[in-house]
Amino acid sequence: MGIQQCQGCNKKLDWFSIVKSIWLGYKPIKCSGCGKQYVIDFKTRYKTTFSMIIPLFLFGIILRNTMTLSTGFMIGALFLFGSLITFILPFFIRYSLDPLKKQ
Repeated sequence: MGIQQCQGCNKKLDWFSIVKSIWLGYKPIKCSGCGKQYVIDFKTRYKTTFSMIIPLFLFGIILRNTMTLSTGFMIGALFLFGSLITFILPFFIRYSLDPLKKQ
């Protein structure tokens, strides 16, 4: 596992660009070396979404049942945990070259 490399120039795709792409609804990203555009396919979108939702759901249930926390603190803890998951995802997500974009 690791951050994906560009298929054209073998430069690693930018971690921040991948995180930004996730937060902005899986926007396409460009290689900073050669400018090739990468998109995330439909199947990977589902895997990514479920790898964020299921742990958040389980963490929320565990947090609710084991501790008596205020609603604001619980929302903050869930947001923090969700952010942590998002920051780890670029090491597992795989993008593919955009078939509609002329390279």
